[in-house]
Amino acid sequence: MTILVFPTGLMVSVFAPLASFVDLLALRGLQLWRRSYLLPWLFLYAFAVSLVFANSLAGVFHNGFRWTYLVLMLCAFCLYSAWRHIRRLDKDFRTSH
Repeated sequence: MTILVFPTGLMVSVFAPLASFVDLLALRGLQLWRRSYLLPWLFLYAFAVSLVFANSLAGVFHNGFRWTYLVLMLCAFCLYSAWRHIRRLDKDFRTSH
């Protein structure tokens, strides 16, 4: 268990500021109606959704079905829902200019 603490902490300490920066860029893009500010958010969260979903599928295949994998898949679907909404806004930005 202690072997996984350092890599997990490292990943969280890298992802948290990056996600905050990307969220602020997306917020600024919505305020200014700029498509280019939404693209980093779309790329980062598409990567995050794919990692969470792949991790939960691998866990189900290797260890059997557990409630933690159900929670991970639910989180992946929630992230995908937010991603889909921002993707629609991105399409609106393209068609309005």
